[in-house]
Amino acid sequence: MRPERAASKRWDGCRAWARVDVVGVESSGSYGAELSRVLIRVGIPVVEVNRPHPHTRHRRGKSDAVDAEATARKVLAGDTKVVPKAMTGLVEAIHQLKVARDGALKARGAALVQLRDLMITAPADLREVLSKRKTLRGRATLCRRLRPDRARLEEPLEAAKLSLRSLARRITALDEEIADLDLQLEPLVRKAAPRTVELLGVGVGHTTQMLVTASQKHQSYPQRCRIRSSLRGGPDPRILWQDR
Repeated sequence: MRPERAASKRWDGCRAWARVDVVGVESSGSYGAELSRVLIRVGIPVVEVNRPHPHTRHRRGKSDAVDAEATARKVLAGDTKVVPKAMTGLVEAIHQLKVARDGALKARGAALVQLRDLMITAPADLREVLSKRKTLRGRATLCRRLRPDRARLEEPLEAAKLSLRSLARRITALDEEIADLDLQLEPLVRKAAPRTVELLGVGVGHTTQMLVTASQKHQSYPQRCRIRSSLRGGPDPRILWQDR
């Protein structure tokens, strides 16, 4: 069953059981994201509920029924007033692209570390060739030009050449992926926060992180609106941290 259809079915079941004034959702930013979208779409107030206290789970055990009851009791007691984000607007699109970019950055860093480590342990003849370049990036360029003999991969020298060339090509591919994601992110970020991007010392990368942070902060709705308004046109991006 599709997630949207399953979430709609859950909502229909709740509505048939009793009148619903507010719904508490656990993990509204991950597993409960689609249910939150459906509820917000039909106009039902939704609040974010943290997982049950460890003492409750220790006394009553871990089950869906116990978790659902604990969530309902927190909402009825008024212990939670955090409004989850809608996850349907421009900032959510920026967040999705940023996740992909962050993953590519992490993978590129790991590939560069592996390339450096392999060069340290490579045979002396190969190390001498690669030492012509002083920087790791320059040596990665040389590694891309290596031509290993696949018929002699049982020899450490040829195996090292193939491994280094594979890592160097991976780094180049990740460079291109990151550049493409930056190209897609920039117009979206400028549309979401045009004045913030133009501030001195605040680029697209900084603004992207601030937008995602402001969107994902667990706050009441009026506080979140103030932060987004400040981000769109405020004179100082530090207002994000002052409003915590």
